[in-house]
Amino acid sequence: MLSSTTTGAKTLINPNTPELSSLEYHLRLSLKSSTARIITCHRLSNPNLNSTFSKYSNESLTLDSYVDFTELVGGNTEEDVIKRGFQLSAAQKGLTFTAGSLIPKDKNSKIHKALLCKVVVGRSYVIDKSLIEETDIPEGYNSFHILDDSKTDEYQTDYFIKNTSLVLPKYLIQYEYDPKYEVQSREKPLCANCETEIASCFCEADKSYLCKKCDGVIHQSKIASQHVRKPIGEGLDVFGNCKHHPIRQIQYFCSQCHEPVCIDCTIMGSHAKVEERKHTLVPVEDYFKTVLQETQLPNINLENRRTLINDQIQNIQSRAEAVVEMGKQLTNEIDEICNQAKKECSKIIEKKVTVLLGDELECRRQMNDISRLEEFLQYQQDGSSLQCVYTWHLHQLLREQLSDFKFFRQEIDVQLDAKVNGNIHVIIDNVIDNIIQNQNQSPTKRKSNPPIPQQPPQLTPLPQHIMSTPPRTSYFNNITPRTPNYEKLGQTPHLPQALMSGERKVERRVSDFFHETMNGALDDVNDDFDVYSQVSSRY
Repeated sequence: MLSSTTTGAKTLINPNTPELSSLEYHLRLSLKSSTARIITCHRLSNPNLNSTFSKYSNESLTLDSYVDFTELVGGNTEEDVIKRGFQLSAAQKGLTFTAGSLIPKDKNSKIHKALLCKVVVGRSYVIDKSLIEETDIPEGYNSFHILDDSKTDEYQTDYFIKNTSLVLPKYLIQYEYDPKYEVQSREKPLCANCETEIASCFCEADKSYLCKKCDGVIHQSKIASQHVRKPIGEGLDVFGNCKHHPIRQIQYFCSQCHEPVCIDCTIMGSHAKVEERKHTLVPVEDYFKTVLQETQLPNINLENRRTLINDQIQNIQSRAEAVVEMGKQLTNEIDEICNQAKKECSKIIEKKVTVLLGDELECRRQMNDISRLEEFLQYQQDGSSLQCVYTWHLHQLLREQLSDFKFFRQEIDVQLDAKVNGNIHVIIDNVIDNIIQNQNQSPTKRKSNPPIPQQPPQLTPLPQHIMSTPPRTSYFNNITPRTPNYEKLGQTPHLPQALMSGERKVERRVSDFFHETMNGALDDVNDDFDVYSQVSSRY
């Protein structure tokens, strides 16, 4: 099926394809549901959008995001999105896209419709939700990382995009998801005889779940006692019936097709064909045991990456603490000269902490991707055994994708390079020459300034508590993106009280590990001294 428009098209994906299987597993992972299923899925294609999108997505952090159709506003109808992508109306400043968890908006319906999009978030600037529309995205950034205290899902990350060329719709998905059925599917079955007690075994001869009491009553005769009963979770009952032959129980699993197979499948179904007959079929119970054994083995690549991210978070937090400590020393020196200079110093420190906050948040998002994937694996194991068997290879594919993540870099590009000189000069090492040159060009504006030292002042060693911060706690947890409550922040063990004076606008950004970009020059504080601050841009 091919539906074409002027510049876009959608193609129906065959249900029995690896592509749809991967998409369905991705959907279930996002919903944290083993029972959600794709009803129909169309692959979207638009050469114009693809060409524009590729210019931005090359070497930039790109994430998957589901867009619920109930959230489409303005001219962003299904037909319009396929034809020309997302567009902003005159009243819109941008669009919000969510990475990670998927939460359907219509709670009264079991059938939902969503677009699966690729979104170039690149390096994101952290900002409060209330400020996203009135604030321009800084140069060098692709998006805003929205801070929202009301969010309850730790695996959900919201981004605000003002350039719709950074969004590429990939799939149009109609799916079924019933939270109540999901809960019911994980409950233990009731006894088929008394219909009140929880079943403890399954009789393969009677094809029935029985509680311990009814099992003893029904199978007390000599003949009935010979029936094979297995505890719940150990018999073929846990794998259910074949989707192609509903009256048959699943007996085998084809590791080549990644598909459960019943006896009828081998006689007149999918594995009755000449080529499929050559496939090795493994008893589904044995395959399930193998899967369980493999899930217990540590995934070295993921564990290595988890360790790498944890170490990076620790480094970011330590660097943030060092930056704050540096700022306290600078502030103390500046305090002796002028309160105004002290405020400017605080701005530099705040910017550095903001960048590190962005880097940490991105690390945590990547860590959450791993945790979400592995928690869902355990969730699958605790639920439907068939789903666990059927989707194990898809889980392994996602593990491989997470293990080989090219947008992670270990370098921390926020330097401890600010220093105090003479009366007052808050500077970054690599702009000293520019300051001197600027002074020479503007003698009327620049009064006599003392020489700039070539060596930065020595910082005191970091306190021990800075180096022992737990991986999942952050110095940034108590920082808000509006004008900070410095009295409140001063009570935290991480934030030095010396920095808690003066008012300043707080700006934060999240990094996908590109180089730091901050530009600014602070001139003419008063007739006696100047304050300069600048951070070079490197991309």
